[in-house]
Amino acid sequence: MYQYKHETEVDADAESTFAWFEHEGSFRRLMPPWEVAEEVRADDSLEVGSQRVFRFPMGPIKMTWVAEHTGYKPPHFFSDTMVKGPFWSWNHDHHLIEEGGVTKVVDEVSYQVPFGPLGNLADRVLGGRLVRRRLSQMFTARELRLKRDMAHHSKFSDSPRRKILVAGSSGMIGTQLVAFLDTGGHEVWRLVRRSPKDGKKSSSGIRTRGNWMQESSRASTPSSTSVERVSETRDGARRGRARSGAPEWIAPPCFRKQ
Repeated sequence: MYQYKHETEVDADAESTFAWFEHEGSFRRLMPPWEVAEEVRADDSLEVGSQRVFRFPMGPIKMTWVAEHTGYKPPHFFSDTMVKGPFWSWNHDHHLIEEGGVTKVVDEVSYQVPFGPLGNLADRVLGGRLVRRRLSQMFTARELRLKRDMAHHSKFSDSPRRKILVAGSSGMIGTQLVAFLDTGGHEVWRLVRRSPKDGKKSSSGIRTRGNWMQESSRASTPSSTSVERVSETRDGARRGRARSGAPEWIAPPCFRKQ
């Protein structure tokens, strides 16, 4: 069994940092840009028993990774284990230790490379480069993303959270923008050219300031366009925040009715 450890210091308290991880967008924000992963399904919690399923390319084929959460003690600890994937075993513990308003995020990974003794031999011959170098690069990228996102969000922590509608959300920039806004605690909806996916909330009675949505949609939006809720924020669901009625969108100035 191999061990890997990485530490990240975040200029925020443990509760805020843990809340960032609880948002659905955290997975996309933590995934390095060179790791082309496709999220298949994710439960709305980090609690024990919840799962996240994603696919990623490995040569000419796509591998499926199923991660199941096995530990949950907010705001200081959560863990997950691989129940299906490329490794023989994979366990990932996340510790959040706060001291003086600064939180140290400690990632501890224990794993076993595939192919048993043959895989161990290959890993030793390559000096651990088979997995360890990739892990080091991945967690360094995660560290930078987490620290920068938390720093940006803290600048607006006293401002009210917004309901935000995003068009072009499936592209490279749109995907990251949606994830970033979601981890900031905003209520994000996608404008999609299809029926909303199963399990996603939708809205057909959208109220807007200046009726810009209705006017612009008549001119340029296909009749099949719909609005899809990105996610119920996990902390919002747990704290029982009331959500009712159709969203009232704040329009960009160029769309506001004069």
